Amino acid sequence: MKNRLKWKKIYDIATADTFTFGRMLPEIAKASVKHYFVPELLRDLLAETLQREVASETWK
Repeated sequence: MKNRLKWKKIYDIATADTFTFGRMLPEIAKASVKHYFVPELLRDLLAETLQREVASETWK
């Protein structure tokens, strides 16, 4: 992958925090099948994903 995250860099991320803002998340709005995970927030899912990636060391 060309644009990988840097291990010790701090990133600021801004996003809609729930899946219900279709206008802000066009990929979800256009999807023919949607699964809602309530009350999960996008920030929590991102944090869990990054923690999993760090734990598995797939992005070093």
